[in-house]
Amino acid sequence: MKNKTTIFLFILTALITSCLYAEEPAENPNKTGLETDAEQTLTIDPKLLTAKNSPENVSVIGSVDPESNFTMELAISSKGASIEQARLNGFFERGSETEPLVAMKPVTGTGGQTILPLSARYLTIEGSGLMLPLYKLDWKFTGVRGGSSGSQNIELEAVYMLEDKEFIKVTRTYTLLPALKHFTCTDTIKNLSDMPLKLSYDIQSPTGFAREAVRTDARKILTGYTKADGTGIVSGTIDITKMRKQAVEYLNNPIPENKITIERPKEAARLRWTAVSNKYFTGIMIPDSLNEQNELAPFEIKELNYYFDGLQKGLSLKQQPKAYDRDNVGHVLTYEKIELAPGESESRVTNIYLGPKVKAIFENDEYYRSIGLIHTIDFRMCCGNLFRPISFAILALMKTMYAVIPNYGIIIIILVLLVRTCLHPLTKSGQVSMMKMGKLGPKMEELKKKYGDNKAELQRAMAELYREQGASPIKGMLPMFIQMPIWIALYSAIYASIDLRGAKFLPFWITDLSAPDALVSFSPVEIPLLGWELTAFNLLPILLGVAMFLQQKLMSTTSTAAANPQMQQQQKMMLWMMPIMMLIFLYNAPSGLNLYIMTSVFGGVIEQKVIRKHIQEKEEQEARGKVPVTSKTGGKAKKKKPKPLFKNS
Repeated sequence: MKNKTTIFLFILTALITSCLYAEEPAENPNKTGLETDAEQTLTIDPKLLTAKNSPENVSVIGSVDPESNFTMELAISSKGASIEQARLNGFFERGSETEPLVAMKPVTGTGGQTILPLSARYLTIEGSGLMLPLYKLDWKFTGVRGGSSGSQNIELEAVYMLEDKEFIKVTRTYTLLPALKHFTCTDTIKNLSDMPLKLSYDIQSPTGFAREAVRTDARKILTGYTKADGTGIVSGTIDITKMRKQAVEYLNNPIPENKITIERPKEAARLRWTAVSNKYFTGIMIPDSLNEQNELAPFEIKELNYYFDGLQKGLSLKQQPKAYDRDNVGHVLTYEKIELAPGESESRVTNIYLGPKVKAIFENDEYYRSIGLIHTIDFRMCCGNLFRPISFAILALMKTMYAVIPNYGIIIIILVLLVRTCLHPLTKSGQVSMMKMGKLGPKMEELKKKYGDNKAELQRAMAELYREQGASPIKGMLPMFIQMPIWIALYSAIYASIDLRGAKFLPFWITDLSAPDALVSFSPVEIPLLGWELTAFNLLPILLGVAMFLQQKLMSTTSTAAANPQMQQQQKMMLWMMPIMMLIFLYNAPSGLNLYIMTSVFGGVIEQKVIRKHIQEKEEQEARGKVPVTSKTGGKAKKKKPKPLFKNS
């Protein structure tokens, strides 16, 4: 019994000892802060996540040397792998003939933060709630080199660490080829962890396009969509310029969503490109990545933003110094559904067109033509795209004439003469009809008294009177209706033509046909009621107002005497109102447009005087014939038959 008890105690002691001194399980040497649960929700401890930050640096590719074949120069910053500055070769800053145009530059966001063009924004890890702010990092330059076909390349990389191991690496390569007006931005994302990752990746749009127009500018985000049937491209518009001043009062206020106008065509299938533009230049983002099915990688516009340029922080817009280039628009483009297995990488290629909005460029290049970049040309005209073919035809005609006459001011005047010559028969017919209508005033009043409230009989009698006298209200208005599309198309062409940017007419006056003529410049003067800020005395709009006054006076001369007192009063008001309205509307308009309208109006005044003189001479000849001219006489006076010398008995 004693032995059994001893054995039992020995076994019990051995078990207790083995439990007390049992070896703890070894820690997994590959364990990190990256875990997934049963629902595949990714958990990452942000405290264990760090980024490699390099010294701030800037490197340049391309050139603005006129002898160079490059169309641009890109200064690339390590901050967010962004574009610090992009300058165009062959285009100059306003008022300079030597300083290359800065087409892209950083701007100030509504919260006061600096927005860097084409910066990598966020790398979002789906399921973890983490958004890695790539734009805050100074990326490491890993190579600046030349490539095939004379290309220049810059490579940068950003690496995030999880504890002491590399987690994700993003490599960006900028490639610029000679002669091309676009460059390529290739972003390669590599999963260095031991877990599969689902990602989305954001890129900032081009920013910093300076204001080209004095009063209004084409500050829009344009979009191109493939049609549902795959036959081509249709364009849309995202317009956030309407909320300037009144909707954004302070720099830290977000844009109200109801102030953003988004136009997506009904037949649109998927987004193909986005463009940020001013009057003459545009930056277009063209995602060009293909997946395994040879389809374009999906992307969308993630954010719309309104930016400022050079504003003072803490001041409302009303308190800011007057500046024309204080508003910019932009957006963030996001690539979605990037799935990477451990050790796997995937690239997203984005082509960026940076240059002028010119039809020949977009049509002559097969790549640009295939994706419909011509839709970025905005004529700012009414009636949609109805008059675009006429505007393009006028631009082509002006370009052809410039090869013979290298002065666009003279070409505009010649266009006036051509239009007037082609429309002269209609103008003459209209003037004749208007003069006849003016002389019918007394007879019209008699008919109104005769028929009283019987409108049907009055209209029948008036139509009969018009027919007998060969007059027609439609004939009088027909030349104006025919000229209107030409005016609209020419206005649009002159507005959008980059050829007029900096083009001189006279060496001492009208030195830039795309800007007001500014005969005398002075310190800014604010006009109270209109809210304008005048900085120069513009002579062309005043000459245009004088021409409009003479035209109105000449048009009302014939009809005023025959009109009733109420009509006379209206004509006197129009005599002054039309010139004043034209002066106000066109005071800061491009001098090329004012030159055309002024020349056309003065030409119309001279043409009217010549036509009226001819009509008066014809009427005097008809009066000597003593036979009234009506439609029944064929518009010709009948001569009296001579009396015979001898009467028949």
